Amino acid sequence: MNDCLKMSELSDLLTRTTFGSRTAEDEMGKLTGYFVETAQWRRIRTGQKDIVYGPKGSGKSAIFSVLLQRAGELRADGIVVKLAEQSRGEPVFAELAQEPPQNEEEWRLLWRAYFIQLIAETLEDYAVEVDAAKRVYRGLEEQGLREGKGLKGALQAARRFAKRVRGAETVEGSTEVVGATGAFKMTGKMELPPEHADAVAAAAAVASLLDDADKALKEADLEVWIALDRLDAVFSEPHVEAAAIRALMRVYLDFTTFTQVSPKIFLRSDIWEEIVENKVFREASHVVRDETITWKRDTLLNLAIRRILENDALLKRFGVEPKSVLASIESQEALFESLFEDGAAAGGGSRLDWALEAIEDGRGQSSPRELIDLLNQLRDQQLERLQVGRPDPAGTPLFEGAVCDTALKEVSVTHLTRTLYAETPKVKEYVEMLRDGPVTYTAEELDTLWGETVDTSEGLRRSLIRAGFFRPPTGGQAGFDVAMLYRPALGLSNEAGEDGEADGV
Repeated sequence: MNDCLKMSELSDLLTRTTFGSRTAEDEMGKLTGYFVETAQWRRIRTGQKDIVYGPKGSGKSAIFSVLLQRAGELRADGIVVKLAEQSRGEPVFAELAQEPPQNEEEWRLLWRAYFIQLIAETLEDYAVEVDAAKRVYRGLEEQGLREGKGLKGALQAARRFAKRVRGAETVEGSTEVVGATGAFKMTGKMELPPEHADAVAAAAAVASLLDDADKALKEADLEVWIALDRLDAVFSEPHVEAAAIRALMRVYLDFTTFTQVSPKIFLRSDIWEEIVENKVFREASHVVRDETITWKRDTLLNLAIRRILENDALLKRFGVEPKSVLASIESQEALFESLFEDGAAAGGGSRLDWALEAIEDGRGQSSPRELIDLLNQLRDQQLERLQVGRPDPAGTPLFEGAVCDTALKEVSVTHLTRTLYAETPKVKEYVEMLRDGPVTYTAEELDTLWGETVDTSEGLRRSLIRAGFFRPPTGGQAGFDVAMLYRPALGLSNEAGEDGEADGV
């Protein structure tokens, strides 16, 4: 390695160094270069999985983005990826937030009408003119579903269709499993006033068009993946969000009878868990082609190293060659450790283990988003120290021990305010009551602290557990531990009265 850098040289190096963005949407162009191809990704890429669950920051949107970027590869396999939501900017579905469908059945009508339009666009794009395709084009025109252009136009047309067909006084339906195949058959009965008989015909027509679309795709030797993400960014009302997602998942089950069309749905795991927990989706056990994103120590290390290796200046600084580093997990860990000066972790322990423990949430998971943010905050804090005249770290590391605490606190504050409070604003008042307090609470202590300001302390605790704020306390104790990720931002202390920032620095 090189001799110790002068302060100005290290400042310049850190200024030119980046570890990427916290969010996949902000780095679409570079994502493929340092994307970690896990076994979970390969199951999604090969079509074995349709539903992808993941906590906020777990890389769900990164997988979605890479899937879109590799549409050319998939097309070579006869698969067309059809985007059902904009990958950037305001979500298309945001316009429904002000006047959403009135009930779950109307949502189901909307989803079916929207998806059949996207399939029809694909048939048109590939100039499919078989008889089944012609029936689809003609049927959509009859139902007023050929008037819109692009995603927004298709959604608006689907919304009008769903409102028109909504006139059912009662809707009775059932789902049954067909034979040993596990496929689903939908049966139903609508009882409408005579003047609304056309609504029955319209709903039946769209169902028939989906069958025709599947037949047309099969004749054309095409498979369509309808890719949908970012639903968590659309709805501010939980009951509206729940109705939309329940209806979407029921429509997904309808689609399991088709061979050429597969919705690929990316959902926040905490939102889905709440729907299932409330027992409002009895068919949840039938959703079997699903994948929940999890990260292990080695895959998180690999993710960090790939981002480090994207910096040419760092390659020169540490005298490493990307292929040789990526070929060995030991080399990857050695490179990560070399970023820090000796003693940057308590007891001389692993800096990687310190980092992963410090950003762990209540589920025991360390997310890619927080690891990336921590690396960027370490860079920023070290650069700030150099710019005000502090000496550079002894030897060759980039980061000295003094920046670890401050960097971690910035990560903690960012997650607390931009994720927990932004996603579940109702908990902010009660979480703030914990500020500067202990790490561990019993249920009784929380009840006393929150007092009459909250209707149900138990419900609030469940919400915070689901959000990853609380974790089961260690040592078999009863009660609730605040997850490591949140402790620095709230200034929490453990029972011994030590500083609440993550142990290890």
